[in-house]
Amino acid sequence: FRLKGNPVDKVNMDCYGTKLTVFAGNQKFLRTLNGSAAGTRGAQNSNELHFGVGFNNIDSIRIEYINSASFTWTNIQTNCRYLIEYGKAPSITEVSTPALKSPANMFNGEMNEIKLEWYPIGNIDSFTVELADNPDFSNSNGKKCFSLSSNTNSLIIDKQTINLTRFIWRVKAHKSDKSSAWSSVWEFSNLSVLPEKPQLILPKNNEPKSGITPKFIWKQSRYTQNSRQYKILYKLEISEDINFNSIISTKTNIIDTIYQISEQNILQASKTYFWRVSTLDNSGKSVISDTFTFKVLPLPEKTILKNPANNETDVVIKPTFSWFKPLNFASFVFQISKTDNFDNPDYEKSAIADSNLKLLSFKLDWNTKYYWRVAGVNESGRGEWSEVFNFTTIQNSSVIDDSQNKFFELYPNPANSELNIKLNNLNLNLKSIIICDLNGKDIYSVDINQDIELIKLDISSIPAGTFILKLKTNDAYITKKFVVIK
Repeated sequence: FRLKGNPVDKVNMDCYGTKLTVFAGNQKFLRTLNGSAAGTRGAQNSNELHFGVGFNNIDSIRIEYINSASFTWTNIQTNCRYLIEYGKAPSITEVSTPALKSPANMFNGEMNEIKLEWYPIGNIDSFTVELADNPDFSNSNGKKCFSLSSNTNSLIIDKQTINLTRFIWRVKAHKSDKSSAWSSVWEFSNLSVLPEKPQLILPKNNEPKSGITPKFIWKQSRYTQNSRQYKILYKLEISEDINFNSIISTKTNIIDTIYQISEQNILQASKTYFWRVSTLDNSGKSVISDTFTFKVLPLPEKTILKNPANNETDVVIKPTFSWFKPLNFASFVFQISKTDNFDNPDYEKSAIADSNLKLLSFKLDWNTKYYWRVAGVNESGRGEWSEVFNFTTIQNSSVIDDSQNKFFELYPNPANSELNIKLNNLNLNLKSIIICDLNGKDIYSVDINQDIELIKLDISSIPAGTFILKLKTNDAYITKKFVVIK
């Protein structure tokens, strides 16, 4: 709707500030012309109001001007442009352009009846339909073009009179002495030519380790007997047998040449499947690809835990957990809990890339029994949980490990027969020195009654390897690793 005011009646020519309400289908749609008659003017169409009401019929419109006058008008048609001058009935200035409906653009397939359809436009006298075998709609130099008329929004084509296999068409609407612009140009074919057989790419044939939600990829099919490439849809089938008697999944009307399964419950780990792709054209004919087979990757094997050892005691409150790498793992999930049923784990971490985990952000409680377990994870899902190990943390103490330790130094490191401990703080209230292996087993212990700046230890009896030295104080264990070489 384009509005035109009348300054004599105190309505500016652009009708800024005017409200227009459309009533259709028991609903109302309101638009307001923003702006000011005295301000900067907008573009020429700034006083044109567009409504998308979603109904074929309009009951009425009401216009409320800034001078408080209002007018109600009926007999308003959809899909038309109107000029509404102040105090005058609306008049059609332009006929809307038809929108094509069917056959779908780039349709390909034999049709017993060729019926052209476009969306209705209200209050239209007639339509002109042009059909051609060329995009120029030319009727010379061997080219064909037909001009037809229809009083409705459809037209059935006489295939005997219009003998084409490639149809290029457009529609124009007419009302009194006015005509719309041509619609967009669509094309379809009445051929029975089939496209190439789809060529499968992924998963490769006999793929041994596919994920449980694989991505299927195939090469785009083309029409080799026709220069025009009409729209092709695809159907993907997955079966448990090569003859496709036990199809477990069918996906149809796939536009692209890539499809990834999103559901986790279609495929199962360690099972073999068969897949194929077929083309779908509008006539129902299809071309089926070769059949490929693939096997879903087995779940990771059961993980075996290492440290802390099962039933270990005096474990530091920020320990490093480690386990053996099972077959077929991609990452790990870790859980630790104060109960052995893990209904509400105290800490859980997933996507662990390696076979160890140091607790940095989570601190265990003192003198507390914990249970922990690990499972491998890959594209097929989570493997079986490991056996549950338990351990008990140290009593009434805190532990300062290598990353935090500024209280003493060890040298030489690696050591052979003698290890020197240099205390940087003589107020530690040192009680004892303990050496343990990486499994937490004590192999050396000596009591200390006073803080001495330099302590020498005879380690000649300790075999080669990596060990942990722990200084026990009144309120902490202070640890540092060292290496013995022989």
